[in-house]
Amino acid sequence: MKKADLVLCNGQVYSISLDNKERTGQSIAVQDGRIVKIGTDDELSAYIGTDTEVIDCKGHTVLPGLCDAHCHPSIAAGVYAGCDLFGIYIQAGETREQIIGRYMERLKRFIEGNPQLELVRGTGWVVGNFLAERMPTREDIDQICDDRPVILESFCQHNLWVNTKALEAAGIDENTSDVYAGDILRDADGYPTGIFREPEAMNLIKENIPGYDFSVEKYKEALLYYQKEFANKYGVTLIQDCMHSDHAREAYAELAKEGKLTLRARGVYLLQPKDFEKQLDGFIARKGEDNVGDDFRIDTVKIFAEGEFVLLKSYEKEFLEECGLPDGYTGTPYWQDEELISAAARAMEAGFSVHIHAMGDGSVKQSVHCLAQAQKRAGKKGRNVVAHLMLADSESVREMSEAGIIANCQPRWMVYD
Repeated sequence: MKKADLVLCNGQVYSISLDNKERTGQSIAVQDGRIVKIGTDDELSAYIGTDTEVIDCKGHTVLPGLCDAHCHPSIAAGVYAGCDLFGIYIQAGETREQIIGRYMERLKRFIEGNPQLELVRGTGWVVGNFLAERMPTREDIDQICDDRPVILESFCQHNLWVNTKALEAAGIDENTSDVYAGDILRDADGYPTGIFREPEAMNLIKENIPGYDFSVEKYKEALLYYQKEFANKYGVTLIQDCMHSDHAREAYAELAKEGKLTLRARGVYLLQPKDFEKQLDGFIARKGEDNVGDDFRIDTVKIFAEGEFVLLKSYEKEFLEECGLPDGYTGTPYWQDEELISAAARAMEAGFSVHIHAMGDGSVKQSVHCLAQAQKRAGKKGRNVVAHLMLADSESVREMSEAGIIANCQPRWMVYD
């Protein structure tokens, strides 16, 4: 008998086999990175050789590691090293002016405590605090800070709120063209109000202000903090960071090379509808370059099908009136079907899995249909995912099952606990 590389003994083991049957015992034997036997201490004693690592579990419970297949650990840097704007919600009878005032009070305290910062970042403000009546603007921040760029990201990572100095630093004004997917809110003269919605619009700020992103070292600090306080503590052993910057990607790779990751991490390449063919060329050329063994890899292309809920039926009348939207409005999808099918099929052909952000039943239906068609076109499946799925009709559920598309459900994704 081949001896095991590792034996965990004297434990209370609970696991599930590939044929979906429970496996319990006291000991686990591992060979070549795979569990080969679960049983009693006596049964597994035969697997122990002179080179076997033996760990005494001292009667404690042993469970399979947990996987968080859609999370944003690198975003934690925004709280770890920036202004924390989480936890502020509009109260009954409170005006938009008052809620903005509460945000500005917290921002002012942060700026006063960090006078050395040449660029101020924050994260955590809630778009749901503002509707058509009064969105926040650059002037609100200017009253607190007008001598350096201030960039505030919403907790959902779909919106930026910036001051005038940030617009100037990024070279953005009334002549800046609208984006293909997303929005630049503007005043009556066409000058940006300071709100940028969705990645393409947000990148006009992120990619054009020198020093916007946190340093690789700052990301490493934040990721190690996340790893210790939010992953290891709860048994999370594998994560997929579903939207990260280049510096965050480098931080993951460096931590993996330094042997400091105590979990396996997976990243993504974010594909946007504008110029998606050119972007795919770059992803395919880069494939494998960021991988560090099994500790950090990027084998997934991430796609946003929408930024808001795209529905099969119209939004409720009261919501449309509150937001100033036309009757019958169902949301705006980012992709045409053929473009999404083509992009997904090409990504699969190159060996990537596809991970699509879709919340509303309309975008879920489009995403599932296009992924299924792309799988047929590419002649392979991979591990393709539709994530969030707050709404899905029965036909989409059936088609996901038939096509083998993975449902990654976060029914409370829009709620910060």
